[in-house]
Parts: sequence; C-alpha cells; structure tokens
Amino acid sequence: MPKGLFDLPDGTKLGIIKSYAVKFISYPVFPLDFAAEVIKLGIDPSLKQDGSLSVGLSNNIKLSTRIGWEYFQSNSFTSMTTSFSITGGSDPSAEAYTLMVTYDTGLSQLMPPAVEAMDSLIEMFDSLVPADYSINNDTGIITIGTLNLKPDYFFAPLTSIDYTSIASMGGFVYNNLAFEIMDFNGDGLSDIKYYSDNPMGCQILYSVSN
Repeated sequence: MPKGLFDLPDGTKLGIIKSYAVKFISYPVFPLDFAAEVIKLGIDPSLKQDGSLSVGLSNNIKLSTRIGWEYFQSNSFTSMTTSFSITGGSDPSAEAYTLMVTYDTGLSQLMPPAVEAMDSLIEMFDSLVPADYSINNDTGIITIGTLNLKPDYFFAPLTSIDYTSIASMGGFVYNNLAFEIMDFNGDGLSDIKYYSDNPMGCQILYSVSN
C-alpha cells in the first residue's frame, strides 16, 4: 500500500509509513477525566480498545456509545468540571442526536451511538458486502449501499434468541445473527432490530432518510 492515512470501512483509520502499518481509533482527548466522571455517576463503564464505551445501567440494559474523531471548543463553556449532555434535539433516531462530553478545559467531543456487538456485524459485512459499507464514527451512521442506519444507544441483553420466530415474521438469519424488520419509532421507515449471540442481546438500528 502507498504511504498515507486511509479511512477503513469500520470507522477506524490506517496509517502507512515505511514498513509500518498503524491503526488509529477515536478516543477521549482527556481519558482520565472522562473515566473519572463516568465512575462518579455510579455506573459500570468499560472503555474498549476500539474506542467504544459500554456502560452497564441499573435495569440490566447497556448504553453503547463511542467517541467521535473531532473535538471543538465550546462557546458556552461555564463549568469547571467534566460533564455530559445531549445535543441535536430529542429524537434518538435523528442523525444529529448525540451525547456530548465537555471537559473542564472547555473542549467537547461528540459521543455517537455504537453497535454493542460490532465485531459480529463487521464480520458479516466483510463477508457479504466487503466494498459497500462504511461506519461514520462522528455520527454513528452505518451506510450499506444506499441504506443509512443509526444504532440506538441501548443494548438489551438476552438469554436466548428465537431464530425461528424472527424468520417466520419476515426477518432473516445469518449464521448466529438475526434481524427483525419493523418501524420501531413510527416514522414510516423500516428499521432493523439486530440480534447477536456474542454478546447475546438485541439493539435497534434506525433507518435514517437521506
């Protein structure tokens, strides 16, 4: 490969220089401040090596998010502590809706939703549509051909998956993954509920209009 920085379909970047290849991931610009603030909220965070963050909530649901590539100076910065907020309206299925972390320096980073069982999904994409998908780490949007999907922030753990029932209701199964098609937010677009066996659970992928 030639020298340079390349965007990979899974939302990461690959740097090539001389005989080295370096994979880059998005990460908190101030990781210690970020982790300390999450822990202060009294929840169970897991910041993974791919830059995604999984947070166990009290109702056994997991919050699945990641850190955007860019950081910016907040014009309305007034706090001296790191804090979290929501920006982009009130509709979780809208492209602009996202969590945001603002550090005590005034720098902010967006925290778009992420698929909790991303590895299994990427494995399927690489097998079925290796040259026709991409993931935007700044918005969370997964693009497959002309289809744009935005993960919900919440991942619901399961003890089993009823593959037969999902297929009988018009969904489809790929290896140990299953996909249920339905308009889950009532906006007239068909969304997808993604069932994974590792970790076992489900998460809605909302359709986003172009």
